[in-house]
Parts: sequence; C-alpha cells; structure tokens
Amino acid sequence: MARKTTAQMMRDWRLGAGLTQRELARRACVARASISHVETGRTLPSIKFSQRIARALGASLGTPVAVHDLFPATFKPLPSRLPQGK
Repeated sequence: MARKTTAQMMRDWRLGAGLTQRELARRACVARASISHVETGRTLPSIKFSQRIARALGASLGTPVAVHDLFPATFKPLPSRLPQGK
C-alpha cells in the first residue's frame, strides 16, 4: 500500500474529527485557504501552522495529536538522546 501524502493525512484527520475546512481554520486561527492549500498539496505546512492544526484537531478529538502523527512525512520525531546500552 502506498504511503499517504501530507495532504491526504491532513484531510483524513480533519474529516475524522468531523470538521469542515472552515471549522478547522476557525479553531486553529489560520486561514481556510491555507488548509485548502495543504490539503491539495499546493504547499507544505510550516511548523507553526502544523502545531495550530494539531492542537485544534486534538481538542476536537478529545485526545492530544502530535505534529509528527498528523504529518509523518514532513515532521519526524527527534531520536532519543539517551545513551545507547544503558
């Protein structure tokens, strides 16, 4: 199965939360057009935009949403800083 794009992931999360682009934009304090641009693959999300979207979706879903969960192809979690073998 092909890996989902950032655009597909954001749309799937938004629809899973039962939100329209306009509702998500209002909750995240971003422009609706910005959501459309990311969902159509026209632009990649910035860190600040991604954080706002993750917070808004998390509030709608009732559970925290991490930026790297929402946009895995764009933002990856940092590797652990723990020493190896300890």
